[in-house]
Amino acid sequence: MTFRKVLSAALLLVCFVAGASELKHDGKLLFSSSVKASFGASYGERALKASVVMSAAGEVKLAVAKKPVRVFVDEELAKDWKTADGMVVLSLSEGTHQVQVRFDDMASLKPVACAIDLSISGRGYQLKGESYDENFTGGFSWPEENSGVYELTLEPQVGVLTVQGGAQMGGAASNRYFLETDSQLTYEVAAPGGVLPAVKIKFEKVGDLAAVRRVSREEALSKATTVPGALLIEGEAFARSIAGQVSISTEHPNTSGGGCVFNWGTIGNRLEWDVETKGGAYTIQFVMACMEQRALRDLQVNGKPVAEVVDIPGTGGWGRGKADEWRCYEPTTKDNKPLEVTLKDGKNSIGMTNLTGNHLNIDCMILIPSGR
Repeated sequence: MTFRKVLSAALLLVCFVAGASELKHDGKLLFSSSVKASFGASYGERALKASVVMSAAGEVKLAVAKKPVRVFVDEELAKDWKTADGMVVLSLSEGTHQVQVRFDDMASLKPVACAIDLSISGRGYQLKGESYDENFTGGFSWPEENSGVYELTLEPQVGVLTVQGGAQMGGAASNRYFLETDSQLTYEVAAPGGVLPAVKIKFEKVGDLAAVRRVSREEALSKATTVPGALLIEGEAFARSIAGQVSISTEHPNTSGGGCVFNWGTIGNRLEWDVETKGGAYTIQFVMACMEQRALRDLQVNGKPVAEVVDIPGTGGWGRGKADEWRCYEPTTKDNKPLEVTLKDGKNSIGMTNLTGNHLNIDCMILIPSGR
């Protein structure tokens, strides 16, 4: 058994001898104190971290496997310590103390302000935080002018990046994020010896957010039957459910055709509807219900993206209660005009993908020839 393993295995065994304390293994002294004390520790390549409870002021000795560089007591750099016979020797006052014997160049155990460079579409920012006890934690508030869909590059791929107030699109393994004003990024990474790794964090914009505006549900349903060339496609009449399953309900009241799509909560699950139309430009409207704060979907026509992210607000319910829980929304462009989709003569496919796992119920979609 190596010395390191001996120390780790014997940490909780403390002997009290004649008013003093000591810990031995196979006759080798690992810890001693001139007064009654308790001792627990963990041993790593960079440091011996010990907790020592002293019944009175006294001298302690801690066995070390290699030459120490610095010793800290309660996060303060200790000055009066020495090594003798493979032991670190120092004096401690009465009470509980946290002792670190460092074998690296860690200069301080107190939090140190530092930052990691962050690039957003070529523009430089800083993710600011603190390095403490061999770890860095920093945060960043997303700027207002940079809302949209971004692809993350993290080189090297170390640490953990989390997002609040935005969304990681496509699940935990995805490197695409929907980020908007006041989205909060948090990054945590190991900083051995208090030194930050040479990390590059880059976000490149790959798409814009398509907002929606609420339109009259009654008017939209009326146009579906009165405007020449308009079509109403029932939500439950989808042709394909790809990479996931949804449910069809005939129990939700106030639907256009007696049914709806519900239980659509799997990230990456795409629904596709097949429609026969005359070729041309159309606006598209959806009658939906959502009790969550928002639901994020993409929008595709014939397999090609029309909108990277459609931001659909909650409606206050799942469509099981009040009729107003079913609301009609129309995707819009940046200048708040109806988003147009181009359809061909004959069969077309309209698809939507669940980007973040939010649930969304769909009663129907309505296609109206542009300008009508």
